[in-house]
Amino acid sequence: MKRVIVILSLFVTCVFSSLAQDCDTLKWKSLKAYYGDMVEDSFHKIGKLDSATINVDTLPYFHPGINIVNTSNDTFYANEDFAIAVHLAFYTDTGIFGWDRWHANTYYFGRFFSPDDTIHIGVHIKAELQLMINAIKEVRNIELEQIRYWRLITGVLRTSKDGYYSDSVFYAGADTSIFYVVRGGVSVEELTMDNGQLTIFPNPTTGQLKITLSACRFGTKNYELREGSVIEIYNIMGQVVLRNTPLNPPSKGETAAENSPFKGGRGMSEITIDVSHLAKGMYFLKVGNQTTKFIKE
Repeated sequence: MKRVIVILSLFVTCVFSSLAQDCDTLKWKSLKAYYGDMVEDSFHKIGKLDSATINVDTLPYFHPGINIVNTSNDTFYANEDFAIAVHLAFYTDTGIFGWDRWHANTYYFGRFFSPDDTIHIGVHIKAELQLMINAIKEVRNIELEQIRYWRLITGVLRTSKDGYYSDSVFYAGADTSIFYVVRGGVSVEELTMDNGQLTIFPNPTTGQLKITLSACRFGTKNYELREGSVIEIYNIMGQVVLRNTPLNPPSKGETAAENSPFKGGRGMSEITIDVSHLAKGMYFLKVGNQTTKFIKE
């Protein structure tokens, strides 16, 4: 598959409340959404949006970026245009949800795009997180801490060649990213490891949480649960709600006790903790210098 990265010039902005239904054939598929900032027509990517945790104190808004691939047999030409639509919504533990209105931006292709060509687009639409949080509190009396997660849908709404795509085609081709918004507290980054894996199960959980960490290499350091390692759980305010006593793995050549979290040996560390006393919501689990997130139901 060929990949084409272009800087697209803004053509026109529009706001809409419903999707006209002209074309029932899927032509463009969204592959992955990112969040970042737009400087003039240049998109500066911060990270992948799905599963991201965004600190609104340091990032009060973001611009979405999206990769889309031409899945049709058609060629789209430079003088033709297309529209990218976005929709931002939030969900609370009590089932309340709300949304920002649909927005769309229209762009020229700027060159021809053959079947299987991929475009990376920085969208000229701000996801105004801080403004939404303020409005949600004022209008609905809902605090940020009551919002369980946020959802952003991004996809191709129409092209000048095909007209508007039907609802079913739009959603089939759109990317849906779930992300989290916090204020202050801990800074949570996406966990990436080589030659090893940190897993928690089940997630979501109602009581027991099993943590497994295989020996691995993280950056330039070998990492596993070591002597003195502490497992900590933070709420979305950055407050510690649970801290394990320092762990004591077996010495080299020794066998771990039956009830030891290190019964798999130094290369495979495993422990089960009880989180049944925690309130429902999202939490961050920190092991040594690594952090991941889980949901308590």
